[in-house]
Amino acid sequence: MQGQICHLLFPKLEYKRSIKLKHGGKDKNYFTAGLYSLNWVKENNCNLDNVFGKPFLDEMSSKKRLPEEYLSIIDELLFAITPVYLHKICRFCQSADKELNINLNENDGLFELSLRPIIAYVEIAFKLLADCIIEKNKDYFTRNYTLKTIVFHSMLYIFWGRYVGKGMLGDFSGIYRLSQRSCAAKSISQQYPVKFSSDTQEIRDFLSEIRKHME
Repeated sequence: MQGQICHLLFPKLEYKRSIKLKHGGKDKNYFTAGLYSLNWVKENNCNLDNVFGKPFLDEMSSKKRLPEEYLSIIDELLFAITPVYLHKICRFCQSADKELNINLNENDGLFELSLRPIIAYVEIAFKLLADCIIEKNKDYFTRNYTLKTIVFHSMLYIFWGRYVGKGMLGDFSGIYRLSQRSCAAKSISQQYPVKFSSDTQEIRDFLSEIRKHME
């Protein structure tokens, strides 16, 4: 592995056109952003067998791991991304890729720990992207927290499904953490008259379908 260069392949942001969006609140002014869709077609061309310690599975194409219902949601999404946000997204993607190649040459028994910044960079990039979802045929960003949560974890699930096995996918995609938050919120809601955004029927359904695919 010494000297080998590997690259994390992120989905391509395909530019559609320039659009004007409303500012939030009572501000009626508009600002300009680029309208993008995601292209997940590209396949990984770097053999990571030795990195993650298990065979690179044949079925690990970019989309096979996500239930069809949620895959269709991802395919139909449009993102309104300003130049500032686009720069941030690209920077975190590049940081994850750079960090991976730094750690590939480390052989000190700390590789699993050194994956944490890579996972964090990837999470931030997709979190920023999820914040850019716009309502269909509208001129403003979605305020649907449930949708953004499902899309965020779905994108991580597709992305890491290229590289890791099912045993690690729940951790890398944040599914385990989302499940824990949902269970905790549900438990508290049963005791107190309060509703948590992380405990909705849509999120519980999403987690249930993901678990079936991870079994």
